[in-house]
This record gives sequence, structure tokens and C-alpha cells, in this order.
Amino acid sequence: MSARWLTTPCPAWCATTHSDHDAPADREHQALLPEFPLMSMRFVNGGPPSEPRYEPVELLVELDQQYRETEPRIVIGASQDGDMHLTLDEAELHAHLVLELVRAARTNTPVSDDFTAVEIE
Repeated sequence: MSARWLTTPCPAWCATTHSDHDAPADREHQALLPEFPLMSMRFVNGGPPSEPRYEPVELLVELDQQYRETEPRIVIGASQDGDMHLTLDEAELHAHLVLELVRAARTNTPVSDDFTAVEIE
């Protein structure tokens, strides 16, 4: 079933489930890729101060298109705000992820979920 607010078919790369009850801010097409840790950055505390649990910052790369936008955008973010510092291997991995999102958007095909060919040495 398609949400009534959709005026065009959902792009093939979209992994979002749409409904008539979606708030206007949530009316978007989205393709999410796995987040990968940036091991060269200072770890952040993911727990309370009394029980610290240090975790690596993770880089998020996704494809996003609000329902009234004419084309999708690549969104790059991190699990923590601030500058991101990537090793050459991490930068190469994320370049592959960004290129996969661009390919899916331009060809209107699903995003590949096979990242076994992308390796960090």
C-alpha cells in the first residue's frame, strides 16, 4: 500500500516504509548504509559518567530525499559532533559507500547490501 502523500513512485533505492500517518518532516525516501567505526579518533563515552563505556565515533553515510525535493542528497554525519579524522583505509571505504549511493540514485536501482568487496586493511 502506498501512502497518499506520495505523488510519484518510491525510488528503488528507498528502504523506508511509508504510511499516510507520516508527519511532514518524516516524509522522505532514505537509504541507510551500515555505520563504520573511525578507529583513529578519540573514543567517546557511550555510558553514564559513573559507568563509562568507551566507544569509537562512527561515520554515517546515507541517501535522503524529502518528498518535495527534486533529487536526493548524500548525508554524511557522525555519532558525535565535531571534526572527523579518517585513516586512508577508512576514507577509501567511505568513498566506496558514497559512490554506491550516487549510483543507486542516478540509476534508480536498489542500494547494494554486499559490502564484502570493500575491505579495510
